[in-house]
Amino acid sequence: MLLSLLVIGALLVDFRSRIAVTGTVTLILGLVRPCSVLESWLIPNFLIYLGRISYSIFLIHFPLCLIINAAFFRFLPHQPSINLFGMILAVCASIAGGHLLFKWIENRPITNKMCLWSPLGYMISGLLGILTSRLG
Repeated sequence: MLLSLLVIGALLVDFRSRIAVTGTVTLILGLVRPCSVLESWLIPNFLIYLGRISYSIFLIHFPLCLIINAAFFRFLPHQPSINLFGMILAVCASIAGGHLLFKWIENRPITNKMCLWSPLGYMISGLLGILTSRLG
């Protein structure tokens, strides 16, 4: 109920269709969940797997789409059929990249060695980001 009130309040302040869609879907899922309606549906295994790796796909799709877009813009002629192929390639590359990210990073158990080295890796990557932003 509180979430519904927050969504309605946000829509009254500044209506955005994305907020309306996500609020509606959230409300529907919240109402259907206690009735166990979703558990009785037969969902194909590939959709279950895509749902499991969806966060990895979300993390990697933007950089991969930028790389593919830049390559198509630079090296290929600007025709709708070629751009459609580039969009399909970007979706497939995002799913494949998300699969690899999930398999190699997200789905691995955390070891003591990883707990020790992770903060150092974060600090080094932050320092590299600062250095590259000052050089560029």
